[in-house]
Amino acid sequence: MPAILPFLTFIAILFILRQRFKSFDLRLVILLAAACWGVLLVALTEILSPFHLFNCPALIIAWGLATVVTGVWALIKWQKIRFIPIHLQKLQWFQLVCILGIAALTGVIAVIAAPNNWDSMVYHFSRVVHWIQNGSVNHYPTSVLRQLYNPVFAEYEIAHLQILSGGDYLAQIPQWLSMLGCVIGISLITKRLGGNTQAQIFSAFFTATIPMGILQATTTQNDYVTAFWLVCLVALILETDHHSERILPVAMGVCLGLAVLTKMSAYMYALPFILYYGIRGLKRYRLRFLPVVLVIGLLALAINMPLFSRNYALFHSPFGPAEEMSRHQNEVYSLKGTTANVIRNAGLYAGSIEPINNVLNNAVERIFAGMNLDVNDPRFTMSDHVFKITTPQFHEDTMGSSLHLVIALVSLIILIIQRKKIGSNTFISYSILVLLGFLIFCVLLRWQTWHVRLHLPLLVLCGAWVGLLAQISKKWVIWALSLLMALMVLPVFYFNPNKPLVADYNIFNLPRREVMIMRKSLVVPYIESVNYLIEEDCYQTGLYIPNQEWEYPFWSLYADTGKPFRLEHVNVDNMSANIPLEPFSPCAIIATQSTGEQFQLENGAVYNLSWSMDPVYVYTK
Repeated sequence: MPAILPFLTFIAILFILRQRFKSFDLRLVILLAAACWGVLLVALTEILSPFHLFNCPALIIAWGLATVVTGVWALIKWQKIRFIPIHLQKLQWFQLVCILGIAALTGVIAVIAAPNNWDSMVYHFSRVVHWIQNGSVNHYPTSVLRQLYNPVFAEYEIAHLQILSGGDYLAQIPQWLSMLGCVIGISLITKRLGGNTQAQIFSAFFTATIPMGILQATTTQNDYVTAFWLVCLVALILETDHHSERILPVAMGVCLGLAVLTKMSAYMYALPFILYYGIRGLKRYRLRFLPVVLVIGLLALAINMPLFSRNYALFHSPFGPAEEMSRHQNEVYSLKGTTANVIRNAGLYAGSIEPINNVLNNAVERIFAGMNLDVNDPRFTMSDHVFKITTPQFHEDTMGSSLHLVIALVSLIILIIQRKKIGSNTFISYSILVLLGFLIFCVLLRWQTWHVRLHLPLLVLCGAWVGLLAQISKKWVIWALSLLMALMVLPVFYFNPNKPLVADYNIFNLPRREVMIMRKSLVVPYIESVNYLIEEDCYQTGLYIPNQEWEYPFWSLYADTGKPFRLEHVNVDNMSANIPLEPFSPCAIIATQSTGEQFQLENGAVYNLSWSMDPVYVYTK
């Protein structure tokens, strides 16, 4: 299967780097191999795209050549690799078995369950199928501008796997692999913070059991991919204290670039660590360190330049429409606004039973009244979002990993008090940088209900110092914490509404497309509308989605026919409307908003309403 080629390339790169840098920890080599593989994926995408060769034959040739070249190189450099046995106690074996169990179960879910996350259906996955159809990642006319300007790396991974596999069964693997990468990377960071083997395994266990992380690992979103590149960046920064090889700052520039190319929140979380590395380097090496800083910055910029260029050409800004950026940013920057955002972001983890929730909500209202602020002040709150501490929901967009946050904060206090037992104060600087990332996040961004999933990279980074707790605590304490976190994993799997495992209707007995369209109100309208058009032999269809409803299921249902088809947005009313489009004369229009008995295209062509089932309307010639 062609989809195995990118993975074979990664393995070959891993062997090459392992032979070249034998003094490096194997985990560091894995992170370096991931950075090389990531920049190769971006390069292939951007090289093929201008020629509209972002398609299966071209990718098979490209990845095939990459596999052959790296594979031959690995064989030439091949030497026997020695593995040093590690003797573990029952506690560490328990933690490792739990990590493997979580990895196995989430991996099964990621492959079997169809993608069905809201953002994925609206733009993460929808942009992928447009790119595949166009043979290019260039911008195209769309009613959902988020499909164009948002960072693209996670979707590049999905696109490559979807093209090479011929379907969407591997689409959730990038997030799953990122979870595994974070588990590996965090254990390495713990080592550099002064942690022994027990501490490193406990930090990996903490990371693997984060409820939000488990839910995210089986989606086509990008929060875990972002977390992985940030973990790589931080690990590389800490490794520069132990190794002076030039590959480290080069890899740092790559990882910074890939993090930014994945999600904009990476800017805020990476900034404290980059400043720390830069200031520390300038103090040590003075002006001789400037070329290193320049290399890191230029590499990060080069990786993002193609997307920046496309965005600037359309929106006159490298980051997208100015009004969209301002919608997410705080209207004013003030101590009150930042304090309000810190409280409300922390409040996302405070939900429990209703009597306690009411008490906490009243306390928050009193605090805001004391600051002379409305709890939902529009200057610091996204429109249509209302702050309220509620009972936790086991959902990939809103799941607050409360237990892990408490463990992280309490363990930090304990570690600071007993820092002499650690033998290094590096963890203090590290924790300050993580908390600064959170503070910058609160300073810049308006609060919204979905922020809890944007916190995932920070919570993953917290795992590095949590691991140190195993180094200074009694064994029964770590046993108790491990059992508690392991037990908390079970309801995360059991109560996941988007990918149910044991309910009467679950991912194993429901048709895959019904798992995809988990919103019951959409299942029949979506499936029947496409069935109607197939019966009419209509495979050139316009999409009218002005209210940003789910788009990808239409593509998936058409793809199930196995016949060539084309879907394009029509009557687009935004900046992308003027992007040139290949000649397109649809035989029908699928609309998620009624336009009455008729639908008129921009060119004057009129279509009549021939089928409807709210919220889907089909207009045909």
